[in-house]
Amino acid sequence: MYTVVLTKWLEAASTFYNHYNQLRPYATLVSSGQDLSAAKFVNQSQCPAGQLRRLLGRMHQELEMLVQDMDQAETPDSGCTQQQCRKLTTHTRILTQLNQRAQTMSLLITLPAS
Repeated sequence: MYTVVLTKWLEAASTFYNHYNQLRPYATLVSSGQDLSAAKFVNQSQCPAGQLRRLLGRMHQELEMLVQDMDQAETPDSGCTQQQCRKLTTHTRILTQLNQRAQTMSLLITLPAS
């Protein structure tokens, strides 16, 4: 059971990492106003900048909760207790939901405003 839970979490976490790193530069540039072409690109897409920032904030929050939970776990060699497996399963479910939202935002960034 531990192997399946961990494998699914690793897949979700890897996808999460890729989405986060793909979206973060857009939100940063729009917020800072440093790169007007990027800000204009996002503003001229169908991706609401506020929703993008909120999504990235939620993704960051989930990552912090995961790190905190994993820090509280016993040693990695001890296997996965039922409670730890439930937490990983919950994190996997949340990461999957955030990944779906991030994928939608990525698509919206590529679509021109109508």
